[in-house]
Amino acid sequence: MKRVISVVLSLIATMALLAWAGEGEHGDHPQMSKEQMKEMFSKCYMCKNMVPYMDKTWYGTMSWEVYNLKNGMIMIEHVGDKSGMAEYKTLFAAFEKTGNEVRKWSEADAKKQLCEHCQGMHSLMKAGAVDDWVLTKDGSVGFFVSDKPETVKMIHAQADQMRQMFAME
Repeated sequence: MKRVISVVLSLIATMALLAWAGEGEHGDHPQMSKEQMKEMFSKCYMCKNMVPYMDKTWYGTMSWEVYNLKNGMIMIEHVGDKSGMAEYKTLFAAFEKTGNEVRKWSEADAKKQLCEHCQGMHSLMKAGAVDDWVLTKDGSVGFFVSDKPETVKMIHAQADQMRQMFAME
């Protein structure tokens, strides 16, 4: 289960940043071009896994759902263009590998090498959140849960941020 957290971190970061860069304006941040997104992703140790896929047709067909659970959150990712599932699985594996490294980092290391979103997910792990993530026929489903009330609050806050980035609220 620990290795899965790394996959969750990366995939969520990918989806969150993709959604953030979508049409329109998000708060004080204007729409980003694909090149700006690539540059930003390249600076994050987790997100840089996405850069080779950003020009693929399937990459732009992804969609996300994020829901609170009583003790955490569940995330559902869909790849609209099913012809991209083989590459999605490769990306999933790359995130898993990178995440296994990141989970060993201190908060100070995370702040130096991860984007703000990935730092938030890293903090959930350090606070003792438990996760699991599985591939589905058209994407993946994952969750973060905890039996510690303070960690559940952190998870719910992260879920709220993700919904804002995905323009779900």
